Formats: sequence, structure tokens, C-alpha cells
Amino acid sequence: MNINDCLNQYFNHLKKTCPELILAEFEQFSTQLTISELDKNEIYIEQGKVQKQGGFVIKGLIREFYTDELGNEKTMNFVSENEYAFNYPTYMEKEPSPFSYQCLEPTTIINFPINHIQQTYQELPIFEQYGRLRSEKRAKKQRKRLKDLLSKTAEQRYIDFIEENPALFQRITISHLASYLGVERQTLTKIRKQIITKK
Repeated sequence: MNINDCLNQYFNHLKKTCPELILAEFEQFSTQLTISELDKNEIYIEQGKVQKQGGFVIKGLIREFYTDELGNEKTMNFVSENEYAFNYPTYMEKEPSPFSYQCLEPTTIINFPINHIQQTYQELPIFEQYGRLRSEKRAKKQRKRLKDLLSKTAEQRYIDFIEENPALFQRITISHLASYLGVERQTLTKIRKQIITKK
């Protein structure tokens, strides 16, 4: 995709959340945006390193995960089209990212430098409003995920994921899904077989 197509898609996305955003404001914001074309398995942001830029996914799929002290990877989220790939709190504070972001597919992403975001918030309040709304939405999603991990069975979490993310379900491996659901791969395989048997 060329840069104009990418920026048009991003502008249309922003307008859905902030209808009062005008093209001139977006053009001012977009002056320092860049486009990256990343390969499958490529790391966009590495755990433990300061995020110098954040990204908005135009096309592709990214896995957000952390690696524990034993070297085990724990999947926290999947980031697909029209979603953001970066950790907002540490990004704004210029602190090391607690997560890595790895492409599961060839991915096109719009990058915005941290200093540019902070300057934009000062100059264009509508973007600060948008950032707050996105942050609140992400926090709500994280609270729901934690509640589900504590209160629902693995089978119910699996069923909920399929119902809530039918398209995404077809794009991820069973290993990554098992990690996201907080179960072993073998356990998820067993759950899937049990569901098929019930049908």
C-alpha cells in the first residue's frame, strides 16, 4: 500500500471516534508519520526496550506477549487492522516496554514518534481526547480479560473468543491461542475435541 492509502485509512478510523476532527488537523498530525512493511515473525517492539514509536496497524496481525524469567512466552493480546501496537503507559513515560510485539503475518503499520505525539497533544487537544478514549477502551478490555481468567473455565474462554473474534480465530495458531487463554496446548486440543463431540 502507498502512504496516501494508509493515511486515508487512518484518517477514516480517527473520524469514527472523533467526528469533529477536520482534515487540516490530521494533515498537521501526519507530517511526521512513517510507514513500515514488516515480515512475518519480525519483532516490531522488543520487551525491555524503550519504545521510540508506536504503531497503528493498517494491514496484518501482531501478537503482544511477554517472556517470563524461565523463557516462556505468554500471549497477552492480538493486534489486527485498525488497532494499535504499543504499550500506552510506558510509551508516554518513555519507559521500557513490558511486552514484545511480533508480526504473525506480513504487516503494514503507521509509525508515530513519542515526541511528536506529546507535541500533538499540546497543539491539537482533539488528539489528546482521542488518546484518552483509546486508553480507557484498552483498560476496559484488560479488566474483562482478567475477570474472565479468574471466573470462567478454559472451555468457556475458548468459546467466548471464537464468538467474539470469528475472523481472528482463523488467523492464529492453536499454540498462540492456548497461550492467550492461559492453558497448555494439549489442554486446548482436548477442549476442542470435547466441543466437537458434544455437537
